[in-house]
Formats: sequence, structure tokens, C-alpha cells
Amino acid sequence: MERCFIATKESDFVRDYEKYRLLALEQRKFVDEFLNEKGIESNKFIVGGNGSFNVPFKENCKSDITLSIKPTQNDIENFGKVLKKPNKHHGLCGFKKGSNIAKEFAQKCVDNQIVVNLWRPRIGDYFDSLGFRGCRWESFICNDIFYLKVESDYLKKDDTPIGFIEIKQSKYYLVKEEFEKKAV
Repeated sequence: MERCFIATKESDFVRDYEKYRLLALEQRKFVDEFLNEKGIESNKFIVGGNGSFNVPFKENCKSDITLSIKPTQNDIENFGKVLKKPNKHHGLCGFKKGSNIAKEFAQKCVDNQIVVNLWRPRIGDYFDSLGFRGCRWESFICNDIFYLKVESDYLKKDDTPIGFIEIKQSKYYLVKEEFEKKAV
């Protein structure tokens, strides 16, 4: 079953998504400032670690924090000795755990309470009929309105989370088409 919705600001999903978005912006700003401060040119990075999602790491977990970058030629020349080989999945190079950059980055993440592991809200968590069952979904924000399309064999017709307003599929696709034209 495919259903389309507007998720209002009163919905838990939009509130959780907004928290996630703000955490991602905060992380991006923090990492950009750190890279700039260290003279690292790369603007592509991944921050990660073995720990909880959407909460800052504590002092006792800081050794699990990692920073990987897509190094420029200058980055390779200046930091090559402290960079690992490119990861075969994403091609980014992590800083070696024992390097001063990795240690300082981890400490600053802890000191500034930066969330390392970001996890975007999963739409299935907001529908009682879905839970951990599979679903396909897409979303976009147009004119400050959060539009969603959810598709699953398990989605029930009467399962509408608080703060969600069901809309006709034709309206969803019309707004999506308008949105995509503006994005180009």
C-alpha cells in the first residue's frame, strides 16, 4: 500500500527530524572549523565511532571517535604520514588513532559535546503497523511543509501517526514535480 502525507510540526517525526538536522549542521560546522584550523583543505569527511547515536560521546569513549577525509594533494603532502590508506567502501582516509590530529579531534568532540554518530529518523518507527517491517519512503520539504510518501505491504489504511495528515497521491506528485523543477 502506498500512502502520502503531510507531516506537521506537531508530529514526533518532524520534531525528531529537526533535531537530527540541527545536530548534522552543528557537526558540519564543528568539523569545518577543525579542518580549517589544522590547515586541512578537504571538505569531504566522515565522522564516526563505536557508540550511541544522536548523543555526544563521553570522555571514556573518546578513543572510539574517528575522522576520515578525502585528502587533496596538499593534504597528502602535509598529513600523509598520519593518514591511513583509503577505505575500500567510501575512499576516504582516516587519521591514525595515535596521531595528534586524531587525539585532538576526539578530545574537542567530547569537550564541545559534538554528536559523532548521526542517525536520521526511520519512518517505520512512527507507524504502529510497520515497526521493524520493511517499507520504502521518500520525503521532501517544500514551502516549509514536510511531504512524505510511504509504501509497504504492511502499512494499514487506518494507521496514521499523530501530526500526520493524509493527502491524495495526485497532490503529493504534483507538489513533488513542482519542487523538483525549482531544484533544477
